[in-house]
Formats: sequence, C-alpha cells, structure tokens
Amino acid sequence: MAVEFRFRFNKTLLKVVNVTEGPFLKEFAGYPHQGTYFIYVTRRIMFLWELLFLPDEHGTYYKPFPSRSGTIVSITFESIYQHMGLEKPPPSCDLELFSTKIAD
Repeated sequence: MAVEFRFRFNKTLLKVVNVTEGPFLKEFAGYPHQGTYFIYVTRRIMFLWELLFLPDEHGTYYKPFPSRSGTIVSITFESIYQHMGLEKPPPSCDLELFSTKIAD
C-alpha cells in the first residue's frame, strides 16, 4: 500500500519546519510486515511526501489491512513573511493539493 501527495504553497510566506509520519499505517505495519517507509521532499514551489506500507520479505501482506480514518502525516509550517501597514493587504497562501495517489 502506498500514499503520495503533492501540494504547492507560497514559499515566500510559508516554510515547512516539521514533517512527521502519523501513527495510522504503523498500527498495521508491525510483524510480520517490515514496517513503513516514509519520505518527503520540499522543492522550490512544491512539497511531496510518500508513505509505503511494506509487506514481509516474500511480498505478502497479512490481515488486518489498513481501514477506517487516521492520521498518516502531520506537517507544521512557519509563517515567514507578512506585509505591514494598512495600505498593503495581506497576501494569501493557498495550499493546492494535486497529484494524489493511493495504491494497494
């Protein structure tokens, strides 16, 4: 099982300060599975993270399989820039989620 998300944000306004794998897939990835593999990359205008639920050494997945809702990743941002003064409206920073992949 794999989950991958990409999203864009304004790096002039926000900075990624912490990315942590959530507990959800870890609940299902214990022995005899080989755990999870978590990776993330912050690029110029994009953030990518991927989380894999790994089978045993023979490629076999065992029940119970991941189901229900839960936290798979937590991302903490820091605000790094803000316009000052009444004549300058605050800029906006949309988080644009795209290229979402969930595979099993």
